[in-house]
Amino acid sequence: MRIMINRKLSRHKAKIFTLCSFNIRSLTYLFFGVLFGQQFISAGIEYAFWGETFEHLGDSVFMVLITGAYFYYANELGEFLLDLHLNAEVIED
Repeated sequence: MRIMINRKLSRHKAKIFTLCSFNIRSLTYLFFGVLFGQQFISAGIEYAFWGETFEHLGDSVFMVLITGAYFYYANELGEFLLDLHLNAEVIED
């Protein structure tokens, strides 16, 4: 049995969706991991160079970018799964 998909995915979407196993929970964990990882790296660099951590504009900008990317990919995943459910053709071998 094969499933013929009528919709094409870009390489980035295909990689992210495959990495998350087409699961919204895994997608959420991926983006939270990226966000927390960046915060830990940023805090480590700040502590290494200045001896203390502090808030700056880069933290807010990165958080907005990651949040926007998460909502974009979550929406695209939902649309892809809905399109797969409604329009895919199943071919029996």
